[in-house]
Amino acid sequence: MVTLEQVEQLEAKVQQVVAIVEELRSENERIRLEKKQLESDFNVLRERYEAVTSKAGALEGAQLMVEKGIMDAIGLLDEASRSYEDNVELKDEPTPYITPQNDEQSSGESHHH
Repeated sequence: MVTLEQVEQLEAKVQQVVAIVEELRSENERIRLEKKQLESDFNVLRERYEAVTSKAGALEGAQLMVEKGIMDAIGLLDEASRSYEDNVELKDEPTPYITPQNDEQSSGESHHH
């Protein structure tokens, strides 16, 4: 036969189990809320990552275009330089912009003073 003491021990164990179940339910709810927040944070970070990755790709494309433009410009300058060197005979003395006057005209002007 079951004694009163055994029933009281059983009741105490049941109360402990009920308390543990309540703690676990509370913990479970807290973890669910934390999981929702983490999922939201993750989605925000993923969107930011995708935006940054997209911008990085665009910048890389722009950089490649700039590099290609520079290389094309250098090629055109090289071609123009070779064309100039092929078509122009380089002289020992550069051609003056203003042709000098003959000595008689310049010396005649200075003697009149």
